[in-house]
Amino acid sequence: MPCHVVVLPQAAGHSADHQMARSLAGATQDEVRQHNLASVLRLVHLRGSLSRSEISAATGLNRSTVGALISNLAASGLVFEHQPEDRTVGRPSHVVAITDGRVYVIAVNVAVERTEVALVEMGGNIRARAIVEHPDGDTPENVAHNIKKLARSLQSSLPKRAVCVGVGIAIPGVVRHVDGFVQVAPNLEWQGIAFGKLVAKKLKTSLSVAVANDADLAALAEHARGSSTEFTHVVTIRGDVGVGGGLIIDGRLMSGAGGYGGEVGHMTVDPAGLTCRCGGRGCWETTVGEAAVCSALGLSSPAELVRPIADTPENRMRLEPVGRWFGIGLANIVNILNPEAVVVAGLLADVFPLTQEVTLEELDRAIDAAREQLTVRIAKLGSNAVIIGAAEIAFASLLEDPLGHLAAIAEAS
Repeated sequence: MPCHVVVLPQAAGHSADHQMARSLAGATQDEVRQHNLASVLRLVHLRGSLSRSEISAATGLNRSTVGALISNLAASGLVFEHQPEDRTVGRPSHVVAITDGRVYVIAVNVAVERTEVALVEMGGNIRARAIVEHPDGDTPENVAHNIKKLARSLQSSLPKRAVCVGVGIAIPGVVRHVDGFVQVAPNLEWQGIAFGKLVAKKLKTSLSVAVANDADLAALAEHARGSSTEFTHVVTIRGDVGVGGGLIIDGRLMSGAGGYGGEVGHMTVDPAGLTCRCGGRGCWETTVGEAAVCSALGLSSPAELVRPIADTPENRMRLEPVGRWFGIGLANIVNILNPEAVVVAGLLADVFPLTQEVTLEELDRAIDAAREQLTVRIAKLGSNAVIIGAAEIAFASLLEDPLGHLAAIAEAS
């Protein structure tokens, strides 16, 4: 039986709500309050404006407790309440919403040829963004300097009351999450770089700078706000210059013991194949990455690649080998991880609709039981996914302890 394929992005659901119900047995009253404040703020951050009754239903908290928590969050300026626009007969419930311009994070996507910096508010609104091109293999020092320069320029237009509550950075490489240490980023030609500390020093900030793999962050964003919100076991495959995988297992990002998990692009699929920039041979990245797509289309450089790729019989035929290798790799991943959904992002999101038939033919290599329950979707957030994912990890400390984090920032300033 073939898997379910949905090429168009789907409406967002919210499978992550169950995480709020974790056990608080043995917690102190302050810890319970902190947890409940975090639950309410996270809910409004991810789902947008909600009534008190909707918040009560989603969190399992009674109406009076929800009211007290909202009052605390409103006093800090994080949320506000207002009458709904579509008033109905009777007494309408107030709607709780994120306060515009109160808090934001600096979100960064370091790609091979450019660096993008954005200021992202709670709720996922990208308030401002800027991009700087840089040469292939630019130094970490120069990239960090550009991040500072772009961030300062964007921050100059913010209202005075706006507070930066975190910094999140996406890197196309193997990253140790605990301290933002880049073990290796082959396509950037970086190795052994304490990039989180370098950027913190450049920005002169006491805030922690969270650094993670770009594919992990794309997966996080799609699960929080994009095409896989209703699933709890998801693999997001993001293909551009390189190919990376983000794994959501039981509703949480799985990054491995050291933060190095999900490097599916360096899975060997063709031992007699091309040498990869990582030093290996026949990596999946060499068969479905940007270079492979350009070669299949007869392009001399990625600069000639037009996205979306024209849907013509000729392009479908040329891309067939890429589609077959993509299906072979997906079959391996499905057999190992048994996901409910695979989300296809980046350049591969442009390729997959043109190679869908042959890709799914190769995906039939997966065992029937795993393949039959699989849904394949195109990413919904497009080029914004990595920036939104970087923003989510930057908001993590605030969402864990809203009032405590704000108080710590005020004390440090």
